[in-house]
Amino acid sequence: MRYLCEEFGFEYETQRETLANLDNEEIKELKEKIIKARPWKKEKEEILAYNDAVQVLRVYERRAQLGETSKSNPYGYRTWWLTSDMNVRRATGEIVRKRGAFYMMRPEFILNFIALSPSTKDVRQSFDAIYPSLLGIKLSNRMSDDVFKGVIKNVKETYQLGEARTRALMAELSDRLKGDFFKRYEAELRSHEQ
Repeated sequence: MRYLCEEFGFEYETQRETLANLDNEEIKELKEKIIKARPWKKEKEEILAYNDAVQVLRVYERRAQLGETSKSNPYGYRTWWLTSDMNVRRATGEIVRKRGAFYMMRPEFILNFIALSPSTKDVRQSFDAIYPSLLGIKLSNRMSDDVFKGVIKNVKETYQLGEARTRALMAELSDRLKGDFFKRYEAELRSHEQ
């Protein structure tokens, strides 16, 4: 735990901090939905489902505490739950609609982010020279050609809208990529190009 906090700037939360401002009834209702969504029954299912429900609701509470819902950030939300538990995802559709944003980040998104992230020093030394060429090549190696061209087109169009609107749209697109388990974003880009 200490290593993760030191290396990645994570913050440890006590159980008291985690449960602060969460509605016990909402936790209980969500726990029951999660239990029903799971095709198996484990000995400690009640505890696991309770912990999952708390995690989901805590993401939204933490975003509210940090003012993430009112500040525009081109990188999107800072607070996510890193998991791939599709049974929890199935049980939380109503909460996502109610809260207006997804809470779960795809694990492969963060793995790629960590693996591909250069040091701050490297970014400062080379950003101006790298952005249009090398970054484009790196992105295009991970996407099909038509999707990459669609992303670049969207970025160019977005920058013509003004700084405030650009920041808001970039945040929205960033959040969609982080939580897109079904890679719908690629399909949407392809459909807009046709």
